[in-house]
Amino acid sequence: MRSNAIWYVVILLAIIIGMLLYTEDIATTLGVAFIFVLIWIYAAYYNKKIKNEEWVGTIESIKDETIQQDEDNYQTYTYAHIRLSNGKKKKLNHQPGWQVGDRIEKKKGETAYRKIE
Repeated sequence: MRSNAIWYVVILLAIIIGMLLYTEDIATTLGVAFIFVLIWIYAAYYNKKIKNEEWVGTIESIKDETIQQDEDNYQTYTYAHIRLSNGKKKKLNHQPGWQVGDRIEKKKGETAYRKIE
């Protein structure tokens, strides 16, 4: 955890020095640094939230969804719709080898989920 914080501080300092040399404007440099810090705080919060989740569920359906990227470009994504043991539903990116009826598990302290054999 501390090594991650050290890397973020090193990157932040590199951004500040680079922006200061490029723009020679302290206000712009501090603005960019502030945005970087906000993104860092959000990422840390989101990562902590994901790691604190724990659930087990069963795949109810696997569906393709087409999303329009721009005027002529469409992208198709495959999602697994999962019914959790507490009755709630969750939509995850489909992983190779997943089929309807498979059980998926997310353990506390981990960021990934896996199929239960």
